[in-house]
Amino acid sequence: VPQANVEFPVRVTQILAILITVATQQDMHISMNLLYGGFNTDLQRAFPTATRAKWLFAIILRFLGGCLGLGITFFLIVSAETGIDVLLNFTAMEFVSQLDEVDFYLAEQGFVGSSNQSVALQCAETTYDSRSTSRVLRRSLLLFFMLVVVLIAWGFVTKEQQSGKYLCQTLYVQFDDALVPSLGTFSGFYDLSVSESRGFLSSAHVKYVERRSRGRAAFGYCKSSQTWTLTYREPEFNDESEIEETDPCNGRAQSSKTF
Repeated sequence: VPQANVEFPVRVTQILAILITVATQQDMHISMNLLYGGFNTDLQRAFPTATRAKWLFAIILRFLGGCLGLGITFFLIVSAETGIDVLLNFTAMEFVSQLDEVDFYLAEQGFVGSSNQSVALQCAETTYDSRSTSRVLRRSLLLFFMLVVVLIAWGFVTKEQQSGKYLCQTLYVQFDDALVPSLGTFSGFYDLSVSESRGFLSSAHVKYVERRSRGRAAFGYCKSSQTWTLTYREPEFNDESEIEETDPCNGRAQSSKTF
């Protein structure tokens, strides 16, 4: 999750996607409902081969599967660079998470054998009495707790992204001096420099400042041209604060268009 230049609307889209993901995570919701209903004699009467151990094991597996899906969706959301990427990643994971429902539907319709159809119909049509679900407060609190945990994780990851922790800390650059001989003097190590003015949801790019010349050269991002550029000062200007103030759009060399 190395993104550090995400726009504010993308962050808002991430929050909305997280809300929808938690609200639609059926495996976790059903697991909590089954656990809340408990294992009783009516369930065992409806399914004679069921035992408490099997019942609990199935619930745990389903809950862990839901947690895995939620975790993967979460990391796809926080690593997205644009709002479209957030929606595409979210939609793809929602599609994958519904594949088990498709398998059950095919079995119920008899497309995978009559024995599977018989078992699927039994599971779909058999009913039993469970604990009263009139008290929804506990389950609502569990759902709210899940949402709070995911939002806290999102806030932590976002903070670390904005600090540049997940970015490469040092670059080694070797310039070709065939066309511009002076560029060869700026070959070397460039260290990550994060602006102190970056806010929690700001979208500013980081800079990489040359280590050897104490910041006389740096790589920065120009939003207008959507390119990374190299800016540098003449030897008499070797103060790092000056290169930090240099406009990246006035670079001496630039990359192709990128984020």
